[in-house]
Amino acid sequence: MSQRRVAVILAALESTPLAEQSVRAFFAQLENDDELILAGPSARHLAVELPSIRRFETDDSLLVPELWREGLVKTDAKIVGFSTTQMVPCAGWLETLVEALAGSTAVGVGGCILPAAHLRWLDRAVYLQRFASYGVREKLPTRPSGENCLYRRSGLMLLQKQVLKSGATGCASALPSSTASKSTGTASGTRVFRDDERRLGFENGFWEVEVQEAIESQAGENRILWQSVPDAIVRFQGRTRLFSFLHQRVQHAARFGANRSRRWRPLWRMAALVFAPLIPGVLLIRAFRHLSAARERMTRWLPAVPHFLAIAAAWTLGEASGILRRADVGKRMIESNV
Repeated sequence: MSQRRVAVILAALESTPLAEQSVRAFFAQLENDDELILAGPSARHLAVELPSIRRFETDDSLLVPELWREGLVKTDAKIVGFSTTQMVPCAGWLETLVEALAGSTAVGVGGCILPAAHLRWLDRAVYLQRFASYGVREKLPTRPSGENCLYRRSGLMLLQKQVLKSGATGCASALPSSTASKSTGTASGTRVFRDDERRLGFENGFWEVEVQEAIESQAGENRILWQSVPDAIVRFQGRTRLFSFLHQRVQHAARFGANRSRRWRPLWRMAALVFAPLIPGVLLIRAFRHLSAARERMTRWLPAVPHFLAIAAAWTLGEASGILRRADVGKRMIESNV
């Protein structure tokens, strides 16, 4: 069988009519040699019977980046795209991104994420916290969002080879299986993030920020790695479950905090923890600035503020726990060498 052109990998967290609408909309974007991969606890429960869909059901404890990885290791497509079943692509989404990638030397391209018209207050809060910066079409972030992006597989494989060549340990294969990429930890089960995990980025999940940082660290200074494509639009449909989402935010932020603080001095860690209570307010101000830049009516979003602050507090708590975890790992490493 010839190598596929594009594989779009969707994290399938929920089995709802909106999720089925998402799957059908992404499927409609494919050409004959493309495939759609559903990975997640609801992958086999979505009542969508279409050709060229591959389903991989997973444990419901996995986070979205871990679901993306499950799809990534099961395709050999030249181009891989990522999103979730909370998104619905607009007409021409896939071809717009493919053409942008083909017309540049970029490793990855990404587009705009807009809110659906009738989001609940909770979903508006999620949009504010996660995607508001990608709603300003005139000024999209340089790096693509994980929920609206395409990558050249060759760029990801080059990153993998360079990491292995540099002597990173714990890499069982070019794209290790779930059983081959087990993480380390303490006797109490506390997660320990090795430097090679951070550099590899997708050994234990396709954590887009870590992957992007690793690609940037390996590339030449003058190479254009990312390209924003404002006309490649997906709409966030929501239907978020609050407590499940808060749990995911804490876990995601813990990894972010641990990696972010890996080289910080103790004084920097202490300062980050002292000022952590300010983070929800800072995030709220930043989110409303993005809304203003996108010319959204603020009154439509004000009722979402309580949910937003709860989500931002969960993120702050998780990030602080990651910083403390990293500090504890560093302390134990020092003690073991004494």
